[in-house]
Amino acid sequence: MADGAAADEFCKGLFARLDALRPDWHDRYSLSGLAQEAFSLRVDTTRLFVTVRLEGQKKPVVAARDLIRTALPEVLLQYRLPWPVQLVVTEDTITQYQAVFTLLMQIRRAMSLIQRTRILDELAYRRDIWGSRALYYLLRSKLMWFCNCIQTYLATLVLAPYTENLRQSLRQAYDVDAMIGLHATFMRQVVDAACLGRKLDPIRGGILDILDLAARLEDAQSASVAEEAEEAQELSRLSIMSSPMKASPRRRKPAVYAEDSDDDRAGSFGGRAKRGAINAGKGYHQCLREIKTDFERHLRFICGGLRGVARASGDEAAVKWDLLAEMLEVGVKEGA
Repeated sequence: MADGAAADEFCKGLFARLDALRPDWHDRYSLSGLAQEAFSLRVDTTRLFVTVRLEGQKKPVVAARDLIRTALPEVLLQYRLPWPVQLVVTEDTITQYQAVFTLLMQIRRAMSLIQRTRILDELAYRRDIWGSRALYYLLRSKLMWFCNCIQTYLATLVLAPYTENLRQSLRQAYDVDAMIGLHATFMRQVVDAACLGRKLDPIRGGILDILDLAARLEDAQSASVAEEAEEAQELSRLSIMSSPMKASPRRRKPAVYAEDSDDDRAGSFGGRAKRGAINAGKGYHQCLREIKTDFERHLRFICGGLRGVARASGDEAAVKWDLLAEMLEVGVKEGA
């Protein structure tokens, strides 16, 4: 995931298969092809392949699409390392690499969901639409800010500095045993700083809870837009039936929400299925209010937990946890 463009290309292909509710979304040949095409300029693609654990294949495709933590942890991006490198990169560290990869992919999934809706230019002049969507856009911006904070923290304060330190240390290593120890220390530092260690399980759970709110927001918004489109279509039909004259072919169509190009790719697989299952039985504004309440509650818990663990711990990662809490507390103060 070091190459952002390549990682985006692979993730978009995977997410498009989930959004299209393809029953074969977990096909290892198709997923391996996506990964090999995306990372072709970075690695030897003959050594790269993608699989999905059996547990992930058994889960309903609707749940895999709608929940951040359901199917993505079961996706395994694997690379057959050359024999000398296998001496240094052990099975335990590969598992830790997979945990970091999964977290980054979950963040990308949340961002792809909240970036999906686009607005046509003419909507900017319809104040009635903007007024009814005010809370939605507030939540959308807050969730995007949170995802950007976590992604920036991982990239600039965790992965980049620790990777550079590892490179310098490996140059000075005098034998293979020293390399193994340095690499194991590197992965332990990354896992701890990325809130993936056992000590920070509740914090990681809070982060995933907020990422799942992106799926809930997209579900509520898609259901609302579909309902509005149905109402507009019905009103148009009734007006045509009641009019003594045929509708003018030049009549402008009402502005609607346009979809991102990723959804166009999903449409090529058979079209997006109707959403609204996550928030079934709830009104649009009720869903948004609940999402806002949950977001603020989870964010306060994450900030307080990070501060508490940083003060009580003597780990090297405590300084980074404190920095992450400081970054996220901006959202707590704005929501107060």
